[in-house]
Parts: sequence; structure tokens; C-alpha cells
Amino acid sequence: VSAIEEIKLESAPKVNRRSRASSQFWAWLGLSGSVLPLGLAWVISHAGLAYSQAVVAVFLGVLASGLVIAVGALAGKRSGLPTLLLSRAPFGVFANAAPAGVLTLVRFFWSSAILVALAMLAKDIFKVQEISAYASTANIYLYVTAFGLIAGAIALAIFGGRVLFRAQQAAGVVGVVAAITLVIATANTFSIQDLLSQPTSSWNSAFGAAVLTFSVYGLAWTSAGADFARKLSTNARGAAVVGWGALALVLVPTLVVAYGLALFGSLQISKPASGAGEYALGTFIGDLATLIAPWVSYTLIGSALVSGIVILAMSLYSSNLSLHSLGLKLQPGVAQPIIGVLVIALATAALLL
Repeated sequence: VSAIEEIKLESAPKVNRRSRASSQFWAWLGLSGSVLPLGLAWVISHAGLAYSQAVVAVFLGVLASGLVIAVGALAGKRSGLPTLLLSRAPFGVFANAAPAGVLTLVRFFWSSAILVALAMLAKDIFKVQEISAYASTANIYLYVTAFGLIAGAIALAIFGGRVLFRAQQAAGVVGVVAAITLVIATANTFSIQDLLSQPTSSWNSAFGAAVLTFSVYGLAWTSAGADFARKLSTNARGAAVVGWGALALVLVPTLVVAYGLALFGSLQISKPASGAGEYALGTFIGDLATLIAPWVSYTLIGSALVSGIVILAMSLYSSNLSLHSLGLKLQPGVAQPIIGVLVIALATAALLL
């Protein structure tokens, strides 16, 4: 039996739908348990919000995200279909090409954004000054690393199914271990009482932080809820599906971001003078290395790379499902390298422009 998941347009047969409701926790833990929540905390810590306001904003943002994704997961469980095939019901087979085409492009650009973020992290690690300096040794390391990341993501997306699920589990575990390591190293660096006593600022800014959080988690993955739930057992309870999903998409990121906000607020990390690199992923990792210990940054970098590969693979996997909804019925071994080349081209253009 081939380890590569077979992609079909019809509903997943009941005999193949054996996943438990708890699989929704692992499917999304690689996203919410990664370095991404810490990066979000670093960004929001520069918004001038009181600690309590920032935590409330993040909670509301991830709660909205979790509910939206849970709706898609329930639809996927009941139908056994990915999102863009489900949308044929309200739009019709032919009219569905309009939203499916738009969403396919969005998924391509989102995959490119993930690759750009990983490339910027690698750029910071290798201290690359100019990406277009092709002969530089540091740049060669950067190109090789970027190729390895996209190749790993494409391979996972080709296999899909159980292989991708195991990778999601592994990324989630690595992310949680990295978060626990950070807590152990920094638990005595701040006072919760001092943070809670901070005077509140404008709630309009807090609303903006909630919208940013929803954009990072909800808007980016709303259309993928059914994609990673269509193999759930028909006997799985809807409440359990929502509950396990909420645990990964709401509770975990809220805890990680809350701790990150406390840490960054207590360390009083100064805002970079240059706006271009202000919110770069590597910047807050570099700050932690400087202010705490270099080994902390190595742990976070490892987690970021593992999670980045898996998150990119999830996006590529959903992109192929989008192509199927448009009638481009390419097998994963053919479709994923093509999608990968398009994503690389978009990411390269974004980095060089």
C-alpha cells in the first residue's frame, strides 16, 4: 500500500474515516504551539497596551479564529469533503470556480509568505547582508537552507495523510518543549503583580491587536478547517471535535502569548530604529539570545524551522485540494513540485523587490 495519500473529489469513504476527534488537537498544535505565538507576543508588546489588555485582545482573537476553523472542521467531518468542494453546494459546480480561484491564489501567496518568514529567519541566522549577493558564503548557506525547507515541505505535502499528521504531531511536541524550556529559563524574570497593575490604554488599540491575532490564525486558516477534518470518523462527536480544536487553537496560543507578553514586557526590549526589520521573526529571537542566553535562541530557532516546514506543508497540501476543486486533478507527486516552484518564485520576488 502506498504511503502517499490518494486525492479524490468525492467524499472520503467511511472505511477510511478512522481519525478520532483528538486528532484535531494534533493537527493544529504544530501551528499554535510553535514560535508563531511568541512572535505575535513580541509584535503586540510594542503596541503600547497594558498587559491585561493585550492578553484579552489575544484571547478574543484566537477565540474567534478557533470558532471559525471549528465550523469548517465540523462541515468536513460530516461530509468527508475539503472546504472548496463543500462550497459547491451554495455556489454550484461551475460558479464555485470564482471563489475557489481566488482562494487558490490566496493560498499560494500565504505559502509564499510562510517561506519568506522562514527565509528571513535564516537570513538573520547566517547574518546575510544582501540576498542578491549570490557568491557570498553566507548567501550560499541561506539558499541551501531555503531549498531544504521547501523540499521538506513539498515531500510532506506529497505524502499527506498519516505522514503529514505525524509531522504535525512532531512539530507540536517540539514547539511545546521549546516553550517549556523558555519558561524554565525565564520564569523568575518578571512579576505578574507588576504587570497586572499597569494602567490601561486605548481599547481601540486592543481591538486592533485582536484583529491582528484573528488575521494571523483565523483568516489564514479558515478555509482549511475541513481539509484537515474530512478523515474524522462519522461517529466522532461534534462537541469533541470543537473541544479538541479549541484546546489547540485557543488555550495553547493564549497561554504562550500571555507568557511571551509578560517576558517581553519585563525585559523592556527596545524598539528597533529601522522600521523595515522591526517585526522580523529573527529579531525577537536575537533579543532573547542577547538578554537571556544564546542557547535559548537555538532552541527557538530549531522549533521555528520544524514548525515552519510543517505549516508550509499544510498550506501546500490545501493548495493542491484547491486545484482539484478547479478541475486540475493532478496527483500529489506532480502537483506539489509545481506548486512549490510557484511559491518559490513568489517568495523570491518578494525578497528581491
